[in-house]
Amino acid sequence: MAGVLLAGCGAPVVGGSGDAGMDVVACGDGQAVCNNRCANVQTDPNNCGACGTTCAAGQACTAGRCEIVCPSGQTLCNGACVSIQADRANCGACGMACPAGQVCSMGACATTCGAGLTDCMGSCRDTQTDRGNCGACGTSCPSGQVCVMGACATSCPMGQTECGGVCVNTQTDRGNCGMCGTACAAGQICNAGVCELSCATGQTACGMPAACTDTQSDRANCGMCGNACGDGLVCSMGMCVPSCAAGQTNCMGSCVSTVTNPNHCGACGTVCGPYANAIPSCNLSMCIMTCNRGFNDCNSDRMDGCEIETNADVNNCGRCGNVCRFPNAVPACMTGACRIASCNPGFENADGIAENGCETRVITVGSMGTQPFGDGTINGLGVDPMTGAISPSGMVTTTTNDFLWIVNVAESSVSKWDAATNTEIGRYRVGLAGGECAGQCCYNNGCNMASRVVVDGNGDAYVANRAFGFQGTVSKIAGDRANCVDRNGNGMIDTSQPVMGMRPTVLAYGAGATGISTDECVLWTVNVGAVNATLRSIAIDRGDAARPNGYVWVGGYQDRSVYRLDPQDGRILNTGAPGTLGTNPYGALTTRDGRVWFTSLGGGLLQPINAVGLMAGAALAAPIVQPVVNVPGISMYGIAADANGRLWFNSGAIYGYDPATNRATVLSMPGGLNGLTSGVTVDASGNVVFGIVRGTTTEAARFPASAFVGGAVGGAPGTIPATAVTILPGGVAGNTSTITAIGVDRRGDIWIASNGGNSRLVKIATDAARTSGAFLGPNMTYSYSDFTGSVRRTSVPQGTYTRNFDLGCANPRVAGLTVNGMFPADTLSTVTLRTAATVADLATATSVAVATLPPAAMSYDLEAIFRMAGVTPRQHIQATIVMRQSDMGAVPIMQGFGFRWSCP
Repeated sequence: MAGVLLAGCGAPVVGGSGDAGMDVVACGDGQAVCNNRCANVQTDPNNCGACGTTCAAGQACTAGRCEIVCPSGQTLCNGACVSIQADRANCGACGMACPAGQVCSMGACATTCGAGLTDCMGSCRDTQTDRGNCGACGTSCPSGQVCVMGACATSCPMGQTECGGVCVNTQTDRGNCGMCGTACAAGQICNAGVCELSCATGQTACGMPAACTDTQSDRANCGMCGNACGDGLVCSMGMCVPSCAAGQTNCMGSCVSTVTNPNHCGACGTVCGPYANAIPSCNLSMCIMTCNRGFNDCNSDRMDGCEIETNADVNNCGRCGNVCRFPNAVPACMTGACRIASCNPGFENADGIAENGCETRVITVGSMGTQPFGDGTINGLGVDPMTGAISPSGMVTTTTNDFLWIVNVAESSVSKWDAATNTEIGRYRVGLAGGECAGQCCYNNGCNMASRVVVDGNGDAYVANRAFGFQGTVSKIAGDRANCVDRNGNGMIDTSQPVMGMRPTVLAYGAGATGISTDECVLWTVNVGAVNATLRSIAIDRGDAARPNGYVWVGGYQDRSVYRLDPQDGRILNTGAPGTLGTNPYGALTTRDGRVWFTSLGGGLLQPINAVGLMAGAALAAPIVQPVVNVPGISMYGIAADANGRLWFNSGAIYGYDPATNRATVLSMPGGLNGLTSGVTVDASGNVVFGIVRGTTTEAARFPASAFVGGAVGGAPGTIPATAVTILPGGVAGNTSTITAIGVDRRGDIWIASNGGNSRLVKIATDAARTSGAFLGPNMTYSYSDFTGSVRRTSVPQGTYTRNFDLGCANPRVAGLTVNGMFPADTLSTVTLRTAATVADLATATSVAVATLPPAAMSYDLEAIFRMAGVTPRQHIQATIVMRQSDMGAVPIMQGFGFRWSCP
């Protein structure tokens, strides 16, 4: 019943009859008078079903009920808006669930997603347009953004409108015709933003609702819409006449041409179509169909109409048979054009050109990469278990290598021991062939007398061959077999190694009186200083961007000379003439401030050299060579340094010196402790560690370096109380030799060697899960140096990461390198690359400097960098990353790096 509204001069009154002075207005069917106005309670969201009933946000009033309004392309199923084209629980229609193991692809359950779609947890999604899965499953665009060609964007391309998070052309989109949400009815198309019937050629849309008809033959619409022929008349050629004209046939009152009429094609009642996605028509009495825009009949079968949507089918994109294919990519068909939907894993479309596909290969290493840092060689870097990032953290336990370098003075060799397995895995000849004095130790003239050994930031070892009355030399040994050099070109590395569980055999010297070792892991041996300079001290400084693993410093004891060597080839870069130092250098080490300290033998004389910023070629002199420091009351033999830059010595007693305060200290030994010998080192926990021999038992003791008690400035040392000392359990009996070497491995276990007696290598385990013991093999070890690298790692927290890449082609085109991380000021991180045709050739390939950090990480043009270095990229690339803390303890963090290249 229609509602009644009475309106007069006063306030509106509803109800009653038409009194004088009042106008009576009747509301139409389906309407009610609400708040003095007519409202359609079937559709009005503010008066839905009854006056005053307001629909909630996101709802519309339909048939008098508030219902959720779904965005374009979605359907309301059980109170939720879903895409029945992709929802496994509502596939094709509400409630139609796909079986286990199947996905919903284009409204049908299938085992795999259709072309151009991606399986996102059981739903087939177009990652080129889906805001919730833009570019990749789970990548959701922020509020206010849309997904355009797999990337979140703030707005749609020109000519398109954002409707429900999808960019559409409202001029042609049947689901959003003219405006978002306006859907065209079945059989209609969207033309210039208006829904209209798609009638066959020769037909006209007539009536409400509109229907396609032939006004040349339709009695109800003869000649024009609405012009009906009277009784007894037929419609012939658009005119109402008593009978059909020549060439036409009377089909139930309509004069038609059975040659062209799709409803009477060839004979009355023979209807063309309907055909899926097509407009039917009749030509020469034969039914034909014209495909709707964006569709095509690719199987030439009218029974299924225009079955292919060539706007979106990757196998028939734009036209039948046009298959979208791109190298190393997943294709998509969008608006009839082939595009790249996504690149295959490990590839990217760096040049933005679709025709050559995803032409650039990419490997991302690190916390957010496709491969972890653990796939390479880690030395001295910690790996964050939560993020996977790497950073230098002093004596970290996360490392590929944990080696001891034990000097065998009585045979001019150095042994490489694996600290994890307690086994000797290599033995290398060092020095010159003419100076090997087998079985002699430890001061013989005319002999190599290998002694002091140190380890650089890359894990490579260097030994100073003292050579009393002989030519002193320095030898470098590769810490990792990958860095050994195939010098004889036989396609393999000839090196000492265990065979069938036997102890490794040392390889011979080369030909000639001065020939060096034939072992290809002995990278070089060079002469340093004059004959009888007596090289009794060696250290590795903290390095620079060019040599981040440190330069080699060697001291000549007899003539007070000093030399700085290039670690790459042993060239002498800087030299101090005899007498440069004010003391005879017996020991040496580096502190975190960049100074190299040389100690005297016995007396308390120290002399530092400032190694920071030195250039090659300059002679060493003041102020680079700094004044001698005389520390009264202490004696020096073994030498170590803690993380705070304090120096520690062992010469029958434990002494310490703090350069920052110019104060010294001495340890008060616990009662009954005797047999203190000459080695000293530090561990990762900040302890000073030393060895003792009591009777025939070798033991280890330690105290915290923080227990340092300084005496008066320039005066007598302060005293560390005996109560600070801890004697470690696990002493090993059966040894009577004097301790001449002590070191700490990465796990914190203590290793002790001696120069006499049975020359055993003693291990004192610091964890109950590991066992102490003694191992045969060393041949008189006389070292007093950092043979595990623990002292340098504590003083200069630094580490390296090395990774080899096979680029898959002989002549690759390197594209770029990106580095992500945090690199504080005063820290140092470098990235260098080597390239070669084979893995074996990488060891001798030219190092190409790519990045020095800080400044902040960035992208690097590798093609230009290699070109400037005069290096041609080959199939194998070795990346080396070196990271070092600052003097003040700031730590660089590398989260990852990406390497990009392409093959011809």
